[in-house]
Amino acid sequence: ISKDKTTLGLVFSPQDDEARKVIQPILEKYCNRKIKVIKYTNGCVQLRSSSRHVIDFFIKLGFNPKQREVATSIFTAPKESVIAFLAGLFSSDGTIGMGSKSRNYVRLNSSSIKLLKQVQILLLNLGVKSSIYNRSTKPKIFYYTAKDGSEKQYETSGVNYEINISKKNLSKFLTLVTFVQQKNINKTSKLLEFEFYNEKFL
Repeated sequence: ISKDKTTLGLVFSPQDDEARKVIQPILEKYCNRKIKVIKYTNGCVQLRSSSRHVIDFFIKLGFNPKQREVATSIFTAPKESVIAFLAGLFSSDGTIGMGSKSRNYVRLNSSSIKLLKQVQILLLNLGVKSSIYNRSTKPKIFYYTAKDGSEKQYETSGVNYEINISKKNLSKFLTLVTFVQQKNINKTSKLLEFEFYNEKFL
């Protein structure tokens, strides 16, 4: 959302085109008009809207671009809305790992420990236990070419945390939460055929 709160933009990488195809018609229905689609040279696509109705909707939910945390409204939302929120979050930044009985997992990485602790609470409310690990590294510098052709550099903080869901929690999570991407839906189907170690809630 722009600083003057007049424009909303959602950016999708080429790999997330499935998510764009899901979200675009929903936004267009809310706006009652076609959404502006902006295509970038790197293959990314941005859906942009100046609909006051849509922008107010996100702001009232508690969306704040400066804070990486779960909006307060999610904690008092119906169960179906919480599950939908988790589906969106894990579809955008989560990964599914497939291996042996003890090496299957769903993970979500973030530089915000607050976000992951809040997600952990939402998961516990659904009966899903998870663990958070510190995966921080030294800061790294990335180089990229701007639109005007100039070379820019971006330095990461190196701060990285990971929430991990495994054992019986994984089957519980995958039964509740549906990923957007077909590749992850296929993985989910295969994983639900496995047997998992039991979890002890203490």
